[in-house]
Amino acid sequence: MKLYGRSWTRRELEARVGRMEQIGGVRKRIYTEGPEAGVEVIEVRTGAGLRYEVVPSKGLDISLAEVYGNAISWQSQNGDAHPAYYEAEGTNWLRSASGGLLMTCGLMQVGSPNEDMGERLGLHGRIHHTPARQVTATTEWIGDELEITVSGVVEETSGMEPGWIP
Repeated sequence: MKLYGRSWTRRELEARVGRMEQIGGVRKRIYTEGPEAGVEVIEVRTGAGLRYEVVPSKGLDISLAEVYGNAISWQSQNGDAHPAYYEAEGTNWLRSASGGLLMTCGLMQVGSPNEDMGERLGLHGRIHHTPARQVTATTEWIGDELEITVSGVVEETSGMEPGWIP
């Protein structure tokens, strides 16, 4: 693992720190106030200066992202508003859209509000406001490299219609 300008073995690092989370890893948390209350977040710190937040409550999108404490993502004034605040009509999607390093749009609708085959479709669809399931966040040593993995399933479905899995 490369850290502080040099390569370290797993054994060297473990001899110097009480927990690997001091250097890098994942931490799960849930926001407790305001429009973000109840939103699940997974903070990922690589140990090499990159820190980002994956939001399972909002389609596993990546909201906040920083390199050495400097923002590399844009976030809206809404923050990571809970998906319960999502409004599908017209451009109301903007009232709860988070921004971030990666914000998923679609899957059935991307772009301006419109009507398709009699169905009214709002701005950018609803996938950004769809919680993921089967979410895992792990760290695992592979030789002398610490591998960090966040995964889950996000589906856009509607009753009896076929679903979409990105």
